[in-house]
Amino acid sequence: MDDTLVLSLLLLSAAIGGGLAAAWWLAERGRRAAAANWRNAEARYTSLLGLTPDGIITVGADGRIILINPQAEALLGYGPGELLGRALDELLPEPHNERHASLRATYLQAPEPRPMTGAHQLTAARRKDGGLVPVRVSLNPVPTTTGWVVTAILHDLSLLKQTEARLRLQSVALESAANGIVITNRTGHILWTNPAFSRMTGYPADEVVGQTPGLLKSGRHSAEFYRAMWDTILAGQVWQGETVNRRKDGSLYVEEQTIAPVRDEAGFVTHFVAIKQDVTRRQRAEAAVRQQAQHLAGLNQAMQALSSTLDLPEVLGRILGELRLLAPYDRAAILLRQTEVLEVAAGQGFAEPVAGRSRPFQLDADHDPAARVVRTLAPVLLAEAEAQAAAWQGASAGLVRTWLGLPLAQGERPLGLLALESRAPEAFAAPQVQTALVFAAQAAIAIENARLYAAAQREVAERARAETELRDRLAENIGLQQRLQEQAIRDPLTGLFNRRYLSETLERELARASRAGLPLSVVLLDVDHFKRLNDTYGHKAGDLMLQALARLLQGNSRHEDIPCRYGGEEFVLVLMGAPLAAAAQRAEAWRQTLEALTVEHEAWGLRATISLGVAAFPQHGTTTDELLKAADRALYQAKARGRNQVAVAESRPTAPLVSQRERTSSE
Repeated sequence: MDDTLVLSLLLLSAAIGGGLAAAWWLAERGRRAAAANWRNAEARYTSLLGLTPDGIITVGADGRIILINPQAEALLGYGPGELLGRALDELLPEPHNERHASLRATYLQAPEPRPMTGAHQLTAARRKDGGLVPVRVSLNPVPTTTGWVVTAILHDLSLLKQTEARLRLQSVALESAANGIVITNRTGHILWTNPAFSRMTGYPADEVVGQTPGLLKSGRHSAEFYRAMWDTILAGQVWQGETVNRRKDGSLYVEEQTIAPVRDEAGFVTHFVAIKQDVTRRQRAEAAVRQQAQHLAGLNQAMQALSSTLDLPEVLGRILGELRLLAPYDRAAILLRQTEVLEVAAGQGFAEPVAGRSRPFQLDADHDPAARVVRTLAPVLLAEAEAQAAAWQGASAGLVRTWLGLPLAQGERPLGLLALESRAPEAFAAPQVQTALVFAAQAAIAIENARLYAAAQREVAERARAETELRDRLAENIGLQQRLQEQAIRDPLTGLFNRRYLSETLERELARASRAGLPLSVVLLDVDHFKRLNDTYGHKAGDLMLQALARLLQGNSRHEDIPCRYGGEEFVLVLMGAPLAAAAQRAEAWRQTLEALTVEHEAWGLRATISLGVAAFPQHGTTTDELLKAADRALYQAKARGRNQVAVAESRPTAPLVSQRERTSSE
């Protein structure tokens, strides 16, 4: 009702002297003010709901949603107003559960603000797509004229859950890491260690927390070493290096570690994280590999020395010399099996000569170490009394404290053994024995090769003769093949390239010139009045003139030029990289040279002239056919102008010309 109508009613009431209308107007005005206040309050409440970061849902006593803010709708995946009037049970992890209705009724009997914790904690809400979103829920009851309504505040815990999961993963990774990890504060006091650190050092975590890594110091590093380390990490830089530390049990180990500083938001270094790895075994393995590499290098050198000769005395001397480098000895002998005796083929370190001396042996005698080596084809290492008993009996036999026998065998066939003696106890270490054993196998091969040297020489000589004969035949075949190839591309009379070669080569060279952007010229020439020369002096004279012209062209061409006999008295020269002007100059030089040339034939001095046509790529053509036709037209012009001259092709001929073959037949 507007103010005009109200005013009319007041005037009417005044006219009739009644007070009822005035009272009604006052009541209506109060109602309108209350409605306006409610709308303002509702607008402010709705604005506040839109500003809060959490989702807010208000539910009536019947469990249906009567109010929801946009944050809650977005959190649950619903559109604006889509949830109004729907049952709250649809948003619960277990929808339509009778327990929910019972709990709601119990709560409404004595409602109070509280978070949903304990046995009735709600940790997730169901989204529209059926998925669950983790939330923390707080309940706030509000009394109304129609009963209690409850406002639920939903705080999204997705980011928190993700962070917690990531932290759990990182914690498991740190705890299960194979490398030791230590976290210290800025002063170096240990705050945390992982189990790998305890396994590496022997210190449990509770014994090192609060202490500094200095308890691991071995005394192997100087104060300057640690000072440089601290200067690096306090400057905010990563330090990497190796340190020799001491375990709890006192043993030393080599530690490879990386210390990284941790900065706060202001960039100040607050903590240090050290990643530690025990590399003791790795370094020992690397040292063993280096030592093995040295042994292998020595073995390779020794084998090369053995394989460089087939003379038996020289082979035996090299065996003893190289073996001393691999397994140092005081005395050594090479014993070769001769039926039931072992004969000393060579010896070194003995006071008296032993080569040629022999000793009997029985292959199945277990008490004889030398026989055992030959029978088992395995090394035998003896010490002290046993070594002295096995040593070669002589003036210095009592000094032997280590004896080593190495088998010499060709496959499964025993040849003998290498007997090494040393005055030092435990003289031959396991790696040396293994290296010497490999060397002994190579030594056996060298000895066997030397024994068979004479037969091998004859075989090699016979093979060399056969190979020489084969090489001669191959060379002859290659020469024949080359001659056949030359004949296929050469003119037999002049020795120049033939027309077939020109067709194959010119097409290829045109493509190359096109790719590289280089010039290429073609000169087509023939002998003037050649038919008259043949008719007057005979075909022999014509052949001599063609051969002389071929020599002239060959001798006055560059290596990259291609001189060809095109047919009859026609010749073509392909000038690689030559522009049109240069090609014309060279053509004129050939013309003048031939004009001054005299060819002797019987009692005559033969003279001839030539006419030449010059064409160039790409001015006169881009294909073999186009270029040769352009040169042919130029040659026709030279003939037409009186012969014995050079003509350059025109870029665009105005009329078809008679081909050179037609001119030749007419002449």
